[in-house]
Amino acid sequence: MNFFWWHQDKCSRKRKRTTTVVVSVLVFGFSVAVAQDCTLFLTATNYTSMQGVLPVSDALGYLDVHDWVVYEIPSASYNEIEWRVASPTGEGKVMVVHAETRQYYTHLFEMPITGDWNNYQPVTSQFTIPPLSNQSSAVMIPMKLQILQGGFNLQSLCLRTIQLPPPPPPEEEVSTVPSMTPSISPSKVVFVPDTTTTPTPPSECMQTYQAARDYRLMLGMTIEGKEISNLAWLDPSDLVMYDIVLPRQGWYQFHFGVSTPSGEGAFRVELENVEEDASKRILLTISQLPATNSWYQYEKVSSEWVYLTPSALTTMTLTVEQGGWNFRWWCWDWEVEIPTVTPTSRPNNNLSTPRPSADILPTTEPTATSTSSSPTTVTPTSFTDTATGFVRAQGTTLRDPQDQPLLLRGVALGGWMAPNLVMNSSSISAREWWKRVETTVGMNARRSFQQVWLQSFVTKDDLQEIKVTGFNAIRVPLHYELFTLPIQEESLTGYDTWSAIGFRLLDQLMEWATDHELYVMLDLMAAPGGQGLDPITDFDVQYPSLWEYAENRRKTVALWQELARRYADHPWLAGYDLLSAVDWNFQEDEWATRHWNGCDETSNKPLRALYEQTISAIREVDLNHMIILAGNCWGTNHRGLLPVNDTNVALGFHLHGMEMAMETIESLIASRESYNVPVVMTHVSGELNESSVSVFQRMESSKLGWLWWTWKGLNTTMTPFQFGSSTSYNTLADYWSNNCSNIHEESALRALMQIANNTLVSKAKPISSVVKILLGNNTVERC
Repeated sequence: MNFFWWHQDKCSRKRKRTTTVVVSVLVFGFSVAVAQDCTLFLTATNYTSMQGVLPVSDALGYLDVHDWVVYEIPSASYNEIEWRVASPTGEGKVMVVHAETRQYYTHLFEMPITGDWNNYQPVTSQFTIPPLSNQSSAVMIPMKLQILQGGFNLQSLCLRTIQLPPPPPPEEEVSTVPSMTPSISPSKVVFVPDTTTTPTPPSECMQTYQAARDYRLMLGMTIEGKEISNLAWLDPSDLVMYDIVLPRQGWYQFHFGVSTPSGEGAFRVELENVEEDASKRILLTISQLPATNSWYQYEKVSSEWVYLTPSALTTMTLTVEQGGWNFRWWCWDWEVEIPTVTPTSRPNNNLSTPRPSADILPTTEPTATSTSSSPTTVTPTSFTDTATGFVRAQGTTLRDPQDQPLLLRGVALGGWMAPNLVMNSSSISAREWWKRVETTVGMNARRSFQQVWLQSFVTKDDLQEIKVTGFNAIRVPLHYELFTLPIQEESLTGYDTWSAIGFRLLDQLMEWATDHELYVMLDLMAAPGGQGLDPITDFDVQYPSLWEYAENRRKTVALWQELARRYADHPWLAGYDLLSAVDWNFQEDEWATRHWNGCDETSNKPLRALYEQTISAIREVDLNHMIILAGNCWGTNHRGLLPVNDTNVALGFHLHGMEMAMETIESLIASRESYNVPVVMTHVSGELNESSVSVFQRMESSKLGWLWWTWKGLNTTMTPFQFGSSTSYNTLADYWSNNCSNIHEESALRALMQIANNTLVSKAKPISSVVKILLGNNTVERC
């Protein structure tokens, strides 16, 4: 079974409604037996762009976040669900609610690790159907499965009736709680004022860009196609309503992102149950908003901590009492699950650690470090001056694993994880490029193409060709979404879901690199949220960037620590290039008068702070490998980044173009001597000609290692290898350029698949003139 997930078919054809049926499921060509001891097998009556579970049919898979499926079940008698699921790495989370009222029934948050897509295993969940108004036992209830985390297949569902143990007697209330505190009932959303402790400042939570269920006289936010809008301009009596699902009982604090230059504005927020007899309870009343000084600057206002139970989907209503402000996002912090007794006090502000599994691992919060650009008194992490078995920095030079001087001469595998970079589409982001493909051929076909692209663009033959050509290193630009989820798709803030796709690609690459004795430099080209405005970083203006939201930075640190943990002992790993293509002006009040790309930054404090946190996290699991620090302004502005508390670091510099190359090299040599660190030209690009030979000769004589952008590209003469286009792909590109909508899906998919096949190095054309300029006397003559 191929480890990629996206070959599973999903169809949108309509299904005939069915109520009771025994299911025999055919999955991937295998006949799979299902349990026969269930009282009632279920078939889907409605679903989103997926195949329903029907007689002699496919399973539901591959299930993605935000997918949903509805089953109709009798309103009485059943109290256990058996799920038959396949999840090779244990990924997947499901919430079960009433499809119309959003009444909470149960959830499945721990999938079995099945090891294979064909190995279906049973999992059971107990549930009860709380009585609804005017409900009889003959009523069929629409039960909705809402997918909170994807990565699994669902073969079937069945219901049982089992004998449940009697409920435990209610425990007595703790005497320290005021008598006015309401009891906690499973059918109510309960609000308990915290009268015994002083709340600590909340950790940052994930901003929620959620579709409003109802709103009045305003432009409402929508999540259709990820198109996000503010709610603005808000006037008195405007309101907006949201449906929210509480993950579990515990303490909650709600936060709201508002913008008002003068501090004008007031609002209140109320929560209510879906039950008819439930009354509204005021969660928050704000009579004065903080002055943000700009319509583009958002500040957070927060509620008190309240104790809530997840008995049902709750309606949250925001009512405007004074206008003149904008509203963009809301979120909540929530605490550890509390037993069903009246709490005595709010717990501390740390989330409980979930059971370790293959898909969700707790992440240690990075230790706070100084953001000052001046030297610190903390003793640096020191490394021996003898052979360590790993590439390392020593003074101003790089040393190989045998402690010999090392000069890197390499190429980047640009375009592997972000095809837009080599498909003459670098003016758009990877996200936009994949969206363009999916809009043209559909989601399933896009996944199939992405699988073929990842398998074809870099193969063992590529690394063999890189080696025999005369290079000794490769730079691997990484896109974070192949390794983890975006923060807005994580089910829990502060935790990280790891994807097998990216790690398995790297595992295979490291194996090939070992076989061909090539050094590997890992480079985070697209960090969570995006580290720059350049499309190469895949920044999405509709969501917070890496620099605008701390959760993105926490996830970036966690990703590097996970990569370091995985490859800590690998001798052919040259180092970790923490961030590539940063181009960000951190002084937002001067955007109008300064360069927007960070070239004028004098301290780069946020960048330095993130580097220090990441170095600290990496050193917890890896003391072996070198860490490369690239600068702002596309890797050219290193002001304020050094010194750091680690001696096994190097400066990474990007050289864009040959025009000022000689002056740049002389400046880098001076910086290298001043800070006593090696300098590596981690990105070198531009138009090559005969005069470029002297640039590479100067880097060689100055012991400046370099990596050329890039190994191969579409119809270019500036890469060692060129892969060709096709008439059908050129037609498709013209359609895209002219925003045409009458594109034939099958023809478009064939064109894309042909291009993916053309990227194979065996089908690509070597450009010997490029290699001769890059390697000079080090070129290996081809037969």
